[in-house]
Amino acid sequence: VRFLESWPPVAAMMGARHGAIGLVLLAICGVVSAVKELPESKEEVKNRESRIILRYQKSQTGQESLDSRVKRLESLPGISRAEALPSLDMAVVVCKTPEDEDDVLEALQTQQGVEAAVPDTWVQLDDLPKPPRGPTPQSTEMCDANPRCKAWGLQDACCPTRDGLWMECCDDRPPPIDKERHGFSTISLLSWHGGYLAAMRWGAVGFYPSMEHQDTRFFVVPHVDGYVSLKNQHGAYLVTTPSGRIACWHRGHGVADDFEKFKFIYNKDGSVSLRSKSSDKYLAAEHPKWGVATADREEIDDWEKFNVTTVHGWDTVIPNDESFEKLWGMNHFGGRDIDAVEAWRFFPAPPSNNVVVAVIDTGIDYTHQDLKERMWTNPNEIPDNGIDDDGNGIIDDVYGADFANDDGDPFDDQMHGTHCAGTIAGHGNNAEGVAGVAWAGVRLMALKFLSASGGGRTSDAIKCLNYAVAMGAKITSNSWGGGGSSSAMRVAIERAQRAGVMFIAAAGNEGSDNDAIPHYPSNYAPSNIISVASTTKTGSLSSFSCYGKESVDVAAPGSGIYSTVPGGKYASLSGTSMATPHVSGLAALIWLFRPQLTMPQIIEIILDSATREDALQNSSATGGRINARSALILASTYEGSRPPVHKPQALTFEDSDPGVGIMGGDAVITCAADESDISFYSIHLISGAGFLLDTIATVY
Repeated sequence: VRFLESWPPVAAMMGARHGAIGLVLLAICGVVSAVKELPESKEEVKNRESRIILRYQKSQTGQESLDSRVKRLESLPGISRAEALPSLDMAVVVCKTPEDEDDVLEALQTQQGVEAAVPDTWVQLDDLPKPPRGPTPQSTEMCDANPRCKAWGLQDACCPTRDGLWMECCDDRPPPIDKERHGFSTISLLSWHGGYLAAMRWGAVGFYPSMEHQDTRFFVVPHVDGYVSLKNQHGAYLVTTPSGRIACWHRGHGVADDFEKFKFIYNKDGSVSLRSKSSDKYLAAEHPKWGVATADREEIDDWEKFNVTTVHGWDTVIPNDESFEKLWGMNHFGGRDIDAVEAWRFFPAPPSNNVVVAVIDTGIDYTHQDLKERMWTNPNEIPDNGIDDDGNGIIDDVYGADFANDDGDPFDDQMHGTHCAGTIAGHGNNAEGVAGVAWAGVRLMALKFLSASGGGRTSDAIKCLNYAVAMGAKITSNSWGGGGSSSAMRVAIERAQRAGVMFIAAAGNEGSDNDAIPHYPSNYAPSNIISVASTTKTGSLSSFSCYGKESVDVAAPGSGIYSTVPGGKYASLSGTSMATPHVSGLAALIWLFRPQLTMPQIIEIILDSATREDALQNSSATGGRINARSALILASTYEGSRPPVHKPQALTFEDSDPGVGIMGGDAVITCAADESDISFYSIHLISGAGFLLDTIATVY
């Protein structure tokens, strides 16, 4: 007997009214009629099916088309059905029974024209169990005439550049006090006694009853060893003296040493404590009227706790979202964030470009108040008319597509994809919820292949990536993994690479070395992949995060990340799944800042601008955490690609291949009359939506 979920309450009702009759019937007949079973969901069907991905060799003249090959597959023993993966020269076959899989796999590998046949593996979430203020306008001038732009090594036109952008160096405010890495934001430390720690000009350290005095405001200078220094408004550091007293002296050197370093300890009650590096003891606030601060305590008690108040500097943009203070990955006084608020200041107004980021995941709640205005919409699809208006094989794919259930509605029935989407491009400065890394100018394409259980097929992930490329996404965010290496998935990523599409992938949550135990898809070789590890608020590698000196590229905040979840709600999640959308958002932010840059340039900028940390030096190839501000500064030095003014005189192509569904023949390019600005000619395949699918040939 299989009972429906609704059966217990029905049975309880019967027991109340007709329980005696029911017992008599059971006793006399000794038979219980089986309840009619619900039909299996598409997820359940895919879960139990044995499936194989088949890759054919490149089509050649005289060969049959992919569609005809797929039809022929269905006539082979052990195969119940087959499906083409258009433009990839691939097909997915479903075996009649699990017992048939080995025989079918062996038979397919001997078929003419077959390059590889691999199991369609099951993959899952990479998750744990469990208004901008612009620069001051100036007249247009050359970078070498502006001291700050020149100091950054910028060249060509400056303020604005020829791209029409304003650089932060155009601002007429003074540069930071020194070369130490900090901006103009400050913190004030309120002791348990009610006094604010204050560092006077003459070197004494005490407490003031109010934080209004500038002596209570400190710049936080983070260091690569995980410690920070606190610098007062007069350019002197807090220092632990040999006796354990705290002072604030100019000690004759510009860079802090161990006596001037402290480590933030984050207490469960929301307060922080500071542990001196030199004394290895906690800083304590004596009673304010005594005016004494010491670093001589072995344990944390009330006197060693401080509440932090942040005063944001003029070099930041702070959106008015009500939960923005929870987004430590975007901005945090401890200095282990990605410097997003400093990067946002580089935009004098919300960017008008629309960079499309495809979230390949469990879908997105496209009705969420922090996401609905950021959603990509298919311009060639009429919503809810039951017609495939754009002819791409999917009906009503307005916000993306659902390949887990084979329809056009990618609504999130899990939460994972919605959470990732909020980190990438949650609607900022709308007085609600959160703000994403690229909270203006980005469009989120929802591509669902992971079901409510968090699992999905590799073949469906390939379909998502194929859709993203065909419909114009420039970045794909992939917070999932497992199932081992698949040559079919690798080929799909390589094709995305040729189309200029970035593939950002989670490194995994097994806490293992990906150099020794590969994690896919993050371990695939194509150069369009960025593999992402996870960090904590303290700057260290998250305990669950995978790592790899060669196989992981960079780290990003991933522990305790607050973001959107379905139903208009918000929640904190942890995992490399949460770190990955930080990188996806940064890639989009750079492309919004410098739309002329290429995909390889964007990747190079992300990796080269990472903030190096000792705690991360063996975790990835960069040994660092992404930094949005540094990335935009570096991006401003790159020369963007510019299409040539002169064009080919003509392009002719004659299809000489007799095969149905196959194109083949000679393409003839009549060169431009003036080739002074032309380096090469190339021929491409373009999708029905008008986006680059693949490069066919390049002639230099």
